Amino acid sequence: MKNDTQYLQAALKAAGFTGQDILELTVNQGSITIKRKELNQQVDLTLTLWLTFTTSVLFTILLWKQPYSQISLTGPNSIASYLLILGTISGLIAFTYEFCQNVAFKTQKKIIFWRNFPSIILSFTAILATSIAGFFEIIKLLFSGASFDKITTLVIFMSLNLALNYLMAVIGYRLTIPFLRSLFTVVIIGGVVLAMATNQNLHWW
Repeated sequence: MKNDTQYLQAALKAAGFTGQDILELTVNQGSITIKRKELNQQVDLTLTLWLTFTTSVLFTILLWKQPYSQISLTGPNSIASYLLILGTISGLIAFTYEFCQNVAFKTQKKIIFWRNFPSIILSFTAILATSIAGFFEIIKLLFSGASFDKITTLVIFMSLNLALNYLMAVIGYRLTIPFLRSLFTVVIIGGVVLAMATNQNLHWW
């Protein structure tokens, strides 16, 4: 019996299971299947809402210090410029938190190693900032010269920032190696399309 237990433990260890795993055993037509039992993990909406509220308060303070009654959609001192700074910071915090939860929650699966943490964070910082800038370049082409009063500006900022924070939290939550490959492919294709759409801009590259 002792030898059987040792053999079983060695087999489970060779299959990649650890002592922290919760296993699910299924018997079907004389065959036995052992797999990890997936635990429920969800995106922390509280953090997403808190980040959106905090950045919106900061934006409101900066907004009401502006001497202008109309705030531009793009350009300096615009919705785009503030979202590029505040949105990148809050989105990165949401992503980092969910990414750390993801890795800690799925450590036994060895999906992503902690040694990749700095490079992944830097990569997503660049992707996020570039995506926001590219998005508003497209918006600038579609709504050239658009401006809004301060209340409407605040609502637009909060809506975009909430969507951005939630999107980054979901990406951090779902991040795996295959997902990372697919995401980088989408980023490359999106960059090409964006460059084609804004080729009249000196900063198209």
